[in-house]
Amino acid sequence: MVLIYFPKMISHYWKTKPLIPFHINETALHSITQMIRAPAVNISRPLVTLKKPIKHVFVIVLESIRADALPLNKSLADAVKSTFASEATAAKVTPLLNSLWTNSVHTVASVTSSYTLKSLVSIFCGIYPLNVNFLKEANSENFLYEKCLPELLRETFRTKNNQSAFRSAFFTAARDDFDHQKDLFNKLKFDTTINGFDIYEEVGYVPDLGMFGPADSYILPLMWKWIDNNLAEKQTKHLMMSLLVTGTHEPFPIPTDSPMDEYSFYIDDSP
Repeated sequence: MVLIYFPKMISHYWKTKPLIPFHINETALHSITQMIRAPAVNISRPLVTLKKPIKHVFVIVLESIRADALPLNKSLADAVKSTFASEATAAKVTPLLNSLWTNSVHTVASVTSSYTLKSLVSIFCGIYPLNVNFLKEANSENFLYEKCLPELLRETFRTKNNQSAFRSAFFTAARDDFDHQKDLFNKLKFDTTINGFDIYEEVGYVPDLGMFGPADSYILPLMWKWIDNNLAEKQTKHLMMSLLVTGTHEPFPIPTDSPMDEYSFYIDDSP
């Protein structure tokens, strides 16, 4: 972080230390980039060949913590833990996700940031976000020292006419005017980004679910439309897309068209 925010100071220090093997005309950030970046990997030549090659990539990013539970702290964790009736997990809560997980590649969960937008830097670019508040990564003076997945796929997989075999898009019902979100998406280098403002242009005014924009369901028709349009083009062979859902970030209100007694019965009807 010091190297990012104080490059002039680091450059001056290196120039005054002749024993450090850096060229004076080489910027500090460039030198550090070469030192900390991951080894080069040719993703067009994987170590393992799949029986059924991957045609499309779909990354779904789910909000997992309600806004009124932030910032995270130990008292919240203790409060949640105190509600557990047993140590057994409810394996049948998400049967569809469980079925996909069984026949998929799965890894141990890891966390790089409690801020969703910062986590996108790790998900798509394989780097740790800055350990500071808000999206400093999106500032013009800062740069991502690794290429992100949309750009890697676009540059690596080419057609016979030397065109990209991948089309990429990022979808979210949230508006892109929160904390330099638009600038971050530009750095991730998706071909297309569709957000809450595009929903307004497509269907007109719709009410906000919370502080970020309309409900997640409003983005789905725009996503289906993008998929259909791209698959209809002969030159499009592969799609790389991501969906960020934000509805679970908001408190869960009781629907106004359902009577309270149904919910009371469900809550009180414990086994």
